Amino acid sequence: PASSADVVDLAHAFLYCRATYGFAMREGHMDSITSGAALFTVRKVAYFDPAEDACQMTNSTALRDMIGLEAPDVIDACWSTAAYRPSFFVAVDDERKWVVLGVRGTIATRDFLADVTASQVRFCGGGAPLRFFLF
Repeated sequence: PASSADVVDLAHAFLYCRATYGFAMREGHMDSITSGAALFTVRKVAYFDPAEDACQMTNSTALRDMIGLEAPDVIDACWSTAAYRPSFFVAVDDERKWVVLGVRGTIATRDFLADVTASQVRFCGGGAPLRFFLF
């Protein structure tokens, strides 16, 4: 069984997982299956697509707001996606003594390009996506 400290750490790590989706997550565009599905359908034809049109600063601010970080705690962040390069951030959590690498999954049409180009490489006795090593 997990200790209570492990459960607290896991809950805190989950906040980072949510924050990886930036502005779209903070604004509630992923709070339900219906709103999440809208990101790939009706939101694509809307004036503003929260998954693809939010700028670097807006997404980074959303990340910091959701975690409670200060600007210097976010070492690097890239919210645009390209082949072999998914959206990601690197942050320092001084309270937990963590260095966090958050890699966003598929939320935007552009993310499919990173998904399609993903390939596995040998790493630490197992496998890891090649794109993790191309930042």
